[in-house]
Amino acid sequence: MASDTAPEPLPEQRVITELASLKVMANPLRVRLLQELASRPASVKELAARLREGQTKLYRHVDLLCEHGFVEVVSTRAVGGLEERCYRATARSFVLDTAAFRQDDAVLGDVLSFVLDTTRSDIKARARDGTIDLDRRAPHPRALLARRCMLRLTSREIERYYQLLAELAVDVTEPDADDDGETQAYALAVAFYPSEPAPPDD
Repeated sequence: MASDTAPEPLPEQRVITELASLKVMANPLRVRLLQELASRPASVKELAARLREGQTKLYRHVDLLCEHGFVEVVSTRAVGGLEERCYRATARSFVLDTAAFRQDDAVLGDVLSFVLDTTRSDIKARARDGTIDLDRRAPHPRALLARRCMLRLTSREIERYYQLLAELAVDVTEPDADDDGETQAYALAVAFYPSEPAPPDD
């Protein structure tokens, strides 16, 4: 029997504070699953068709995401005598509490893997399958926008940049109430940090 109870509105953000959860997120395919399930609920069969992956493989990843609270079952229905579950993400975005991962370099490496290595692997995969067209330039929807720059900023400018980037990260996860058109999954990775040693304390 299908569940008719409407799910609660999706929270905007979940903060990751546990190393085990961080390790679960440090996987490009699981990140893609979360992107899909944050945009709309889906069964594993539907996810397999969208991502062009085998259902058996995806079941393992979805089960792991459920185990760590990134994904939840929102409805079920009978299909050919079996129960088909419909999943969704438990938040629109997931952010790291960096203070919770400052114990040692190995843990910091896991944090960087979550943000940087996952992004690199995902970009390479999307370029291989044609989702990203490297001949295109932004704002074409299939372009890759990737930049690295070094800045010299005043204290006031530093504060303003942190605020702007934080607001951007929130803005892109909030649905546009005036736009009910078809959506497409995009990824945003942000790193902003001091890049030279701090002066010694007096």
